[in-house]
Amino acid sequence: HAGVIDGTGECNLNNGILAKITSTQDSDGNTRFKLAIDNAVINMFPDGPTHGFPAPPDIVLNKCIDGALVYVINYGPPYQVGFLVTGSHNTKGTQTIYFSEKELPTLLYRGKNDIKLIIPNSGNEVPNKFIVYHSNIISGQDEQSGGSDALPDQKSYTITKITP
Repeated sequence: HAGVIDGTGECNLNNGILAKITSTQDSDGNTRFKLAIDNAVINMFPDGPTHGFPAPPDIVLNKCIDGALVYVINYGPPYQVGFLVTGSHNTKGTQTIYFSEKELPTLLYRGKNDIKLIIPNSGNEVPNKFIVYHSNIISGQDEQSGGSDALPDQKSYTITKITP
């Protein structure tokens, strides 16, 4: 029967918004993940299976770090799938980055208008040392990712180290 499995939690984001995770199993044994942000519920893994995951995935990281929620699952090699959600400095909204990489994120850069998530590149996804996910709330652009051999400039950013 349906019930809550490991993987729940909550995080007060840096602008005071509460992010809450629920993880349930339906009668067929499929695992569904939901994220409630100020009581608005969204699918945590929009690119995941439509009817939920057929078996509970391993939760690799579920952590509230400096007002940001980082959640990563391993649903079979080689990639780990996850997201980071943080409060926006300019609005009472949030910024979210979804990712699927072989390594866990290590750094979060938070600027006035954008965030950057840094992930070491161990899988040769790009010919660079780091994979950088970037989301800009002002431009309204969807997140973008690319490679870099150096960490982004620290000027105008607050940097948070992400540790498992």
